[in-house]
Amino acid sequence: MGLKAGDISKINHIARCVRQELESKYGSGTYDLMGKCIEATDKLVDLYRKAGFKAEAKQVWVLYENFESCSDYCYEEHWLTKVYSGNNKIYVDVTMTQFQWAFTVNFNKIFISDKLPNFYLSRKPGKTILDRCGWNDWYNTGNYVNNFNYYGRK
Repeated sequence: MGLKAGDISKINHIARCVRQELESKYGSGTYDLMGKCIEATDKLVDLYRKAGFKAEAKQVWVLYENFESCSDYCYEEHWLTKVYSGNNKIYVDVTMTQFQWAFTVNFNKIFISDKLPNFYLSRKPGKTILDRCGWNDWYNTGNYVNNFNYYGRK
């Protein structure tokens, strides 16, 4: 079974409403929604369930592309929403823009996709990932080469 007719427009509508609510409450600047992912995810899960969807919170670790201004880590724990439509899962993130400072591409205010970006890791990054992105070299020497594929989809 594929995506149910009309589901993507309902999913998008709810995401837009929550993003607008957060912007009204906190502001719409790049940093205004920092630390608001749990609040946003809780609200989205609740609204999606009320709309008849199966929905759950999903924890990820955001691996930064640019980390020259990072002090201790080049990643951060983050929460987003996973919504199910038929046999399909849809990921929704309305606070992704809080990480804009750490990436070279511009993020949309609302992320909706059936795949997560590669920089959303399912677990805290270990040595292999930190070596690939160059963090360990940067942290130890101040120089690095970043070989991580940030912009594919999983």
